Amino acid sequence: MIDDFEHRVKRLIDRHDGEEGFPDMQTFGVSREQLNGYLFDKQAILDMEGTARQQYTVAGILIVLPVLVVSAIPGNSHFLDEWGLFIGIGVGLVLCLIEKLAMALARHIRLRRLADPKLEAYIGEVMKWE
Repeated sequence: MIDDFEHRVKRLIDRHDGEEGFPDMQTFGVSREQLNGYLFDKQAILDMEGTARQQYTVAGILIVLPVLVVSAIPGNSHFLDEWGLFIGIGVGLVLCLIEKLAMALARHIRLRRLADPKLEAYIGEVMKWE
């Protein structure tokens, strides 16, 4: 069973719609089509980083790439011979951190741009039934 944000909200609505006290879409000025489209778009933004496997693959590439670049530099420097591996790994870790921050910032900006106060208020009330 898929347990992401979109499916949790839809399951709650399907399970409790019509019960006394459950939020009514019309009260919030929301239609089912608007809600479905909004949830789909929001879930796409939440999933934009990819699966854990994809994230680890990107991190691995970002860590290994600088090590390869540093190892390709001719060994004229004694400093690079001793510390080249650590410098490469350090640069790779910094690149991973930058990538994570950039993805988090992009997700935050896209979610703010998508935000609809009516739909968010309705979803907030629905999530209280979880």
